[in-house]
Amino acid sequence: WVYFDSVASAGNMMGIIAKWPSTAGQRSYKFALSTAGDSITSLRFSNSSNGTLQTNASVDWTPSLTTWYHVAVAYNAAAGTANFYVDNAQQGTEQTGLDGNIFDGTAPFGISAGETSVAGEFLNGRVDDVRVWNVTRTASEITGNYQKELSGSEIGLVGYWPLNIDLT
Repeated sequence: WVYFDSVASAGNMMGIIAKWPSTAGQRSYKFALSTAGDSITSLRFSNSSNGTLQTNASVDWTPSLTTWYHVAVAYNAAAGTANFYVDNAQQGTEQTGLDGNIFDGTAPFGISAGETSVAGEFLNGRVDDVRVWNVTRTASEITGNYQKELSGSEIGLVGYWPLNIDLT
C-alpha cells in the first residue's frame, strides 16, 4: 500500500521499495513511481542480473494525491517480464525485455527509497504492508490476499513488513 503526498518532479523518481545502492556493483531491484522529463508518471521496475547493468519496465500511471493505493509488480524471472497492478487492476500490458535474474548482493533493502543515497528518490508519502516474494504472484493471488494480514510463513514470502499504518 502506498500514499503519495506529492509525485516526483520531472526526471526523478520516488522509490517504493529497493535493494539498489547508488553505486554500481550491488544493485538488485527497484520498484518506484517515476516522472519522465515530459512529466508523464509511471510505475517502474528495474533489475540487474550482475549488480551493475540494469533493465527497466514501466507502465504509465498517475496517482491522485492523498489516496491509498495497493500497488504491485509481478516479475517473472524465467520469462523476463513484469506486470503492474494498482488496486488489483492490471495496468497496461505485460512488459518484456527484463534480465532473467536478480543479482543477490549485499545492498540494504529500503522502503520508501529508490537509491538510498539519492535524496530525490525518497517517497513523499506513506507505505504500509510491504511484501516481497521469491515466486511470481498471479493476478488472482494478489487479489486473494492484498487486504489480509499474513502470517509471515506463506510459501514464497521472503520479506514482510506489515507496518500497521491506519489507512484512513
